[in-house]
Amino acid sequence: MSLTVLISSVVLGLAGYWLFPDQAKGAIVGAGVGAAGAASHVQQEKRLRQIASKQSQLSSRQHQISESQQDSENRNNQRFDTLTEIVIQTGKTIEGIAGSTREHSDKISRLEKPTHTPRLESRTQAREDSQTWQRLQQRLETLEHQINTLGQPPRSLGSSRPDSIATKLPQSEPEVAESEAEQKIFDWFKSRKVTIESYYEPDPIVDKHLDGLSFYLGEHYSLLRELHQLLRQNPGRNIRLDLEKYQDREKNIHLQYIKKLLTCDFLSKGRKTIYKNNDKITERIDAAPYDRPHVRRFFDGEWFEKFIFYKIADLFKSEGIEYQYIRNPKIVYSDGEKAELDLFFLVNQKPLLVECKSGRNYTEGIERFFEHRRRLSLSPKDAIFVVLDINDQEAHLRTINWKLTVADQNQFLDHLQQVFPPEDVLMANISEPLKNAQILENPLPANASDTPETRQDSVQLLVSLTEQDNLGSFFRSRGLNQAPEFRNIIFTELIKVIETLSGATSFSQIEKTIRDNLQSSVSLGRGKIHEVLNCLLNTNLFRDREQKPVRILSQVTITHLTSTDIKVLEEKCMEFYAQKIMQLFDPDFFDVKENLDEFERLTLGHVPSQSTIQDIKQKS
Repeated sequence: MSLTVLISSVVLGLAGYWLFPDQAKGAIVGAGVGAAGAASHVQQEKRLRQIASKQSQLSSRQHQISESQQDSENRNNQRFDTLTEIVIQTGKTIEGIAGSTREHSDKISRLEKPTHTPRLESRTQAREDSQTWQRLQQRLETLEHQINTLGQPPRSLGSSRPDSIATKLPQSEPEVAESEAEQKIFDWFKSRKVTIESYYEPDPIVDKHLDGLSFYLGEHYSLLRELHQLLRQNPGRNIRLDLEKYQDREKNIHLQYIKKLLTCDFLSKGRKTIYKNNDKITERIDAAPYDRPHVRRFFDGEWFEKFIFYKIADLFKSEGIEYQYIRNPKIVYSDGEKAELDLFFLVNQKPLLVECKSGRNYTEGIERFFEHRRRLSLSPKDAIFVVLDINDQEAHLRTINWKLTVADQNQFLDHLQQVFPPEDVLMANISEPLKNAQILENPLPANASDTPETRQDSVQLLVSLTEQDNLGSFFRSRGLNQAPEFRNIIFTELIKVIETLSGATSFSQIEKTIRDNLQSSVSLGRGKIHEVLNCLLNTNLFRDREQKPVRILSQVTITHLTSTDIKVLEEKCMEFYAQKIMQLFDPDFFDVKENLDEFERLTLGHVPSQSTIQDIKQKS
């Protein structure tokens, strides 16, 4: 700017001097005018530049505002499209729910049509048929409950185990169960005016180890009894167990138990020690259990309750029996009295209460258990008091005196198998009558004693039954001869299992092994395998190390068979069928030629010899 003013003043000054050469005043005036003009021009240009800059900034801001408005408009359009899709999807969902509800309503309406069931009559099985139809009615009620449940909206999106309860009661809505399994059990207790306050909540990691340890101890308790009692009676102290009297396999079982105890952090030390005793190398176990409350509880009996629970659950699963359970529920009776139970099951809607005692001082416990059975309105066979190592005579006496079932750890499963037969045995009992079942469209006249309450929600069947006077009906009613075409396959697999035994096993374990081995080739339920093997069990083919017959299903003493010849096993099975026929069906059945043909047609086997038939008849 200074240079511009200087040049303008010089140029105009020279111009003034040229116009007025005789006067210095002209040059001065010219220079002043030039300087002023130049300064004015420069100032004007500066202002124009500032105005142009402001206009540029304003234009940029307007462009940014325009872009922002466009983005906002685009976002609003997207939100509108999303809301539109949600509304459309919601409409479809509502239509689907309405359709599903109509379907369930139709199903329930069909089930609620009242029908009539006459009294079942059978020459040989009147009582058992009555029990069978009671089970059938329970199943129909279960079906109706499941249909009702389907018509209800889901409580949550979470998952839960269908056959177990693993969490405590919801705090926000304590009257609402978290799963159908819970709901069934809560409803059962509620019907007896009993409230469940809380129950056992397992830790997935901790319980995995404790459950495995408990099951291992229970399965080998007859062998581990001495070591277990030493650990139980000496918390915080060192113990020693001489292994000299045990065989190599039995030593390994002891060492595995010590290893599992160390894994669960129950021992401060546990090892095998080799030492010299009178110039003889011997082995012993040195161990020291911690003196902690949870360790003492486990050794005192917590392990036994876990073991009994998993034995029951394994039985029901292997037999295909529907069940739900709850462990250690803390309950409150209607009068405010509080109590804690050990194990409670609903088995096909039927209750089962189990108490476990591992000590000899169980007198107070059995009296308290009797009161629970009475207050919960349970029958004696639905309340089992399991006592570790109780002898048969004492258990029988307590069963009679206290009107409940008392058994040891080896016998209680036999009782359960009688009360809750396998699924396929039960279905064999009811499948034949159901072939002729008719559902009435209109109800028959009700009895005078009937009330609307007793008829409400009932589902009954009118069944046209043929007389069960033929051999096929007898077999079905008794659960016999269930898989004649697979009998030799089962025998072959049994022989393989026996020949590969490294020690003693149980009847139940043999059943499970055979079923597992046959799963890939033949679809056989455990009930059918059980029926075939039961023939051999009742004819004393299973033996222990001392050659004594093994008759207890859960006893781990089976080491061999009296014969591994399939022909002999087949003959023993036919003898068992013949024995049951003459005892329960017709003592003179085998005196008729047509009956012999019928026997062989149904069993796919051969009639026992006449001498065998005569021996069975005399013993019957």
